[in-house]
Amino acid sequence: MAAISSLVELKQRLLEIKKMGWIPSTRHHDTGVGKTFEDLLGIEENNIQLPDIGGIEVKSSRSYTSSLMTLITFEPPKEYRNISWTLECLVNNFGKSGDENGGPVFHITVYAHKYTSNTQQFKLDIREIDGKEMVCVVTKKKFNPANPKLPDDVVVCYPVEDILNRIARKLSGCLLVIEAETRRREGREEFRLKSAKLYSGFSAERFIELVKEGKIVLDIRFGRYPDGRPHNHGTAWRIRKRDILELYAKEIDLLNDDISEDIDCNNPIVEESDNPRKTKKITDYISVLLVLL
Repeated sequence: MAAISSLVELKQRLLEIKKMGWIPSTRHHDTGVGKTFEDLLGIEENNIQLPDIGGIEVKSSRSYTSSLMTLITFEPPKEYRNISWTLECLVNNFGKSGDENGGPVFHITVYAHKYTSNTQQFKLDIREIDGKEMVCVVTKKKFNPANPKLPDDVVVCYPVEDILNRIARKLSGCLLVIEAETRRREGREEFRLKSAKLYSGFSAERFIELVKEGKIVLDIRFGRYPDGRPHNHGTAWRIRKRDILELYAKEIDLLNDDISEDIDCNNPIVEESDNPRKTKKITDYISVLLVLL
């Protein structure tokens, strides 16, 4: 399959996929929808924190679900951890969230506008630590802190600069969100393309505001393999599909709308929150990349 090199080619390929109707999943279980549409778009599977095709990051989901969509997955920096970031240590200090494959697990979604109602009592809090703005996981629960430069109620912290730089690498152009209808035939899941929306004009300031509002959350996901071994599924910054447009300036329906001439996913334009009419290229910003797409 020829590589997609432009938005026009992407739109054409999506229209072709739409005409295909029901398509058998190329993988079992939850990740089947993402893998199937990656295959249809000619995207090679990888864990590299870079866009999937031509400056465009692709996210696929089943249309019936309102579950959270991952923006970026990475672990808190070691120097800003107050405990060892392992399943065993989290469970020993804060208790388990449940059981899976014969052992305790630690699956928690952490918000900034409220403490979790479980025994862990976690919450996100924006703080200045070590001269840097941080998004920290804090707790009301007593535990054994191991990092003297962090307050005793802080579990881990992410420097805001770190979060935005990593998102810049992954979402440095545009975000394509694919939704698919689903059904089962002869024991196999099938998908049919329902919508394909392209987002551009990422706002860094809105990212932090949405964290504060509880619309962008942190998912801590320590589980177990079927044989019982601990497994970190990846600590992820996530958002609900209905809130994506609050993070971006523009939304285009690639199945129905014309492509705007000012959309360039390889050389994106970003809006400055204090002056929506003024635009800059990402390359005009300092290396911290406080504003990105």
